[in-house]
Order: sequence, then structure tokens, then C-alpha cells
Amino acid sequence: MDSLANIFSKHKRSPILKKVQASLLVERANDLIKDYLNHHGEMARAVYIKDNTLAVACLSSVVAQELKLREMHLLNALNKDQTGQKITTIKFLL
Repeated sequence: MDSLANIFSKHKRSPILKKVQASLLVERANDLIKDYLNHHGEMARAVYIKDNTLAVACLSSVVAQELKLREMHLLNALNKDQTGQKITTIKFLL
């Protein structure tokens, strides 16, 4: 059985493919955030991607600052092995 990404990759300009890729990036971002924050991982969550910007909701400004310090590492990890949409910035929502 083919994955959704494989099915839609035949149609490079498919808007559904872009949404599937964005959803996978958000899921990957949430995993990375949990790794970076250890036991405070539940205090931040990636929520959406719009215009190559990842929006991350934070329950605390301290958590947002911690993620801001690691922003370049997070961006590099997200864009590694990424053939489609690349994330260029992170917006923190408090």
C-alpha cells in the first residue's frame, strides 16, 4: 500500500500534498520540541505552518525563550532531508 505522500508526489503541484507535508512537519516539530524541553515538553506545541513559518504555541514566556535560543537547531533539524516545503522562521504564540 502506498503512503499519501507517494500517491500525491505524482502530482507535484497538488495542494493536498503541500498540506500533508506541512502536517508531517508539524508532527516532527512537536517531537523535536519534546526532546529539547525534556520534562517541560507539554508546555509548547507546534500548531500550524503558514508561508514557511512554523507557529509554536507556548504556555510560558520562559519556554518560548528556551525554544528561541534553539531556533536554528530546530530549523536545521526540520529542514534536514526535506524535499518539499522548507521552514524559514518560527513564530512563538503566547
